[in-house]
Amino acid sequence: IDKHSYPQPDTGTMEEVEREFGRDFFLFVGVLRYYKGLHILLDALVGKSYPVLIVGSGPTEQVLKRQAKRLGLRHVTFAGRVSDAVKVALFRLCKGVVFPSHLRSEAFGVTLLEGAMCSKPLISTEVGTGTSHVNHHNRTGLVVQPGVPQALAGALDTLHSDSALV
Repeated sequence: IDKHSYPQPDTGTMEEVEREFGRDFFLFVGVLRYYKGLHILLDALVGKSYPVLIVGSGPTEQVLKRQAKRLGLRHVTFAGRVSDAVKVALFRLCKGVVFPSHLRSEAFGVTLLEGAMCSKPLISTEVGTGTSHVNHHNRTGLVVQPGVPQALAGALDTLHSDSALV
């Protein structure tokens, strides 16, 4: 991807986005579909307190919102769709990018490239698709077993607690 083809948010946009969403959150960006593994991410967040921002909309959105409410995940925010400038600002403000897709239906994951473009650590799962070519365990981020909330929670905990990794 060409970094120069992305809008560069101005200071005002950065400040506005930080006021609305904060900083140092974990970020997911994508269409909310069954294979994205967001239900697994929500299960992984039980008992955690660090903020997670889910950007996008899609067919599983309402189910995921109900799950987050049922689990009492007050630290998870569903932002819906955002403009490209806001998306870039969110990548700059986040602590790391989480991409919990758990099925081979996930062919690639442009979000991982966008996170890497913004020099953010990545968390993804090993599903044997294009994601494996973007995120390399202990080099560009952490790669965990798909479909296992405890593995995802462990990776999130690691990045959250070790500032040298972010």
